[in-house]
Amino acid sequence: MPTDYAQGRKALVIHEDDVGMTHGSNVAFGELSARGVISSGSAMVPCPWFAETLAMAAAEPSLDLGVHLTLNSEQRPVKWRPLTNPPKSAGLTDDNGYFWPDPALVRRHAEPEAVREASRTRHAMKRFGKPEEVARTALFLVSDESSYFTGEILHPAGGMFTG
Repeated sequence: MPTDYAQGRKALVIHEDDVGMTHGSNVAFGELSARGVISSGSAMVPCPWFAETLAMAAAEPSLDLGVHLTLNSEQRPVKWRPLTNPPKSAGLTDDNGYFWPDPALVRRHAEPEAVREASRTRHAMKRFGKPEEVARTALFLVSDESSYFTGEILHPAGGMFTG
C-alpha cells in the first residue's frame, strides 16, 4: 500500500468498514489492500471473524487497520456481544445479552455514561477530543501551515453520546 503522496496533491482514501464481521469482509480487505484499491480499514473486535483479522494484520504489518467502536449488532442471523460484561442497567444489550440490532435502540436503551465508558476504554488516548479541539485541528489542517502533512489520515473521536 503506497503512502508516498505527492505534496500539494489531493488523495482519495477508500476505507473498508466492518472488517472482521465475516470471512468475506476479511478476504476483500486483504485482496483490495494488496492491489492498492483501498487505503485502510476498521475492524469490529466483537465480531466472529476478528481472530482472522488479527492473523492477517500479523502476517502483513503494512495493512492500515484500525478499530471500529461497536455498539450495535445489525446483521442477521449472526449477532455479537460486548467483550466486557456490562450490567443490565447499562442498557447496552438486549434481553439475550447481544448488542441492540440498530442505533435507534441503542439510543433508546443505553445509558449515555455507559456508552462513553465503553467507547473510552477502547480508545487509545482514553478520552475524546473536545469539540473545540477537533475544530482547531480541522482549521489547522486546511491552513497553509499544515503543508508538511502528506497523506495523513486523522480520525477525530466523536459520536452520538460523546458530546
